[in-house]
Amino acid sequence: MKKILITLTLVGATVAGFAQGKIGLQNGTSTQVQLSATDYLAADASLKGLAVGQSAQLPSGAILIAGLYAGTSAGALSLYAPNIGDPRGFLMNQTGGTAGLIPLTQYQFTSPLILGNAAAFAQIKVWDSAYATYEATPLTAYRGETSVFAFTTKTSYASLAASILPQSPIIVSATLIPEPTTAAIAGLGLASMLILRRKKA
Repeated sequence: MKKILITLTLVGATVAGFAQGKIGLQNGTSTQVQLSATDYLAADASLKGLAVGQSAQLPSGAILIAGLYAGTSAGALSLYAPNIGDPRGFLMNQTGGTAGLIPLTQYQFTSPLILGNAAAFAQIKVWDSAYATYEATPLTAYRGETSVFAFTTKTSYASLAASILPQSPIIVSATLIPEPTTAAIAGLGLASMLILRRKKA
């Protein structure tokens, strides 16, 4: 009886392995990762509105990472580790790459719910790689995301007819926090204006 149970367990594990969904993540020149034209760190001002990532870290020292969030419903997405590269996603400072592009990165879903040849939902998120996840990244660091979209998984990497492609550029932005001296000067200026107004009144 024990032998039969072990055999059945192994068969079940093999079937589940073959049934797991697989996809490839990649973007193109019309859907590049771009730095916001309005919200960026002061050190990266020369790159505002331009494709970023690949070949080198940003002048601010930030290195971006692109991760895939997926699930069986649009409202329940989880971060999935790729088959290759960083366990969170693709580090976008690889040498020899093109700015703004995520080279083909393969993902195999470990969840038995996301099966091969099945419909699923996904979202690409990009954030400062100094943080573990997009959600853990503060607004003062670079973050960006696509809208949620539907896709169909495959049973093997060889059967991937097309990679997941975002529909529009992925804009990453960061809220610039003024230096304490700058904030102090601005505060003094505001106080001076209020005093002058009172005197005139």
